[in-house]
Amino acid sequence: MTKNREICETHDVYVPDTIRDKISPIIVSVNYTYVERRLSGDLLEPAVDTTLPQAFTTELVIEKDCGEDNVCIPDLKMTAKPTREKFTLGTTDNSLLTNVSIQNSGEASYLTQLFITIPPGFEYGGIEKYGTKQSISCSPSENNSNKKDEPYDFVCDIGNPLPANEKVDFGVRLTGTNVDTSKENVEIKMRVNSTNEEEAGHGDDNAFTVNIPLEIKAQLSLTARSNPDQVDYSVKNRTDLDKAVFDFEVGPLVSHLYQVINRGPSSVKKARFDLFFPSFSEEGKDLLYLLDLPRSYNFQ
Repeated sequence: MTKNREICETHDVYVPDTIRDKISPIIVSVNYTYVERRLSGDLLEPAVDTTLPQAFTTELVIEKDCGEDNVCIPDLKMTAKPTREKFTLGTTDNSLLTNVSIQNSGEASYLTQLFITIPPGFEYGGIEKYGTKQSISCSPSENNSNKKDEPYDFVCDIGNPLPANEKVDFGVRLTGTNVDTSKENVEIKMRVNSTNEEEAGHGDDNAFTVNIPLEIKAQLSLTARSNPDQVDYSVKNRTDLDKAVFDFEVGPLVSHLYQVINRGPSSVKKARFDLFFPSFSEEGKDLLYLLDLPRSYNFQ
């Protein structure tokens, strides 16, 4: 490089379409230095002028559909509605589909994302697209605690950008696997957001909470059997109380077997069985009394 001679070089830089941050400018930094080397003879070593900057920084602004000021102000609004009026536990179809609609009434919205808070006992089951042109993809949030008994979040990329006056309609499917039956409702929280902020006071319609009543439908039936089927309670079957040694000498033994069946479709955590039997006769004398406490068996 000789004195008073300027050298220019051109470099082409390609930005992939998958770049996520399209709001912030791309920072380009260039610096120069001199690599010292031994020169032969009486040639002098070049010197760098330290009074001049040795690094230069510039910004490449990504062109956006935001008008002359290149500043986009979106206006997002979302609504959500489940396809079922109530969620019944134990049915063959344990899925829950919620239709979501997101409208951008402002300028282009960049890195538009939907945050879904999924209640415990439900799993994310995918997206149902309803003819929308936007590519929608969802993945678990990095901030989830991984505890089974706590809600967890899924993040869905809706559009980058979501153009002005664009509407996206899709369905979010959840699957109930171990639903908490102590709750009265299934609560699904959703909110939409973008990297470029909306005007003040326009963010109230960016969140929506879906509440679906939780229904437990159980058909309980009771059957009973006596052993023996019929009892002959006569004097010849009894021994005087003063002379009786064993229980069966006082009167015949009777055992009852009761069977409680839940025909579903929902399961129940607890059920109470009340047993009433005549303990005394009309004259106030002992008639029936328990020899042993009732025992329960699970035949599943």
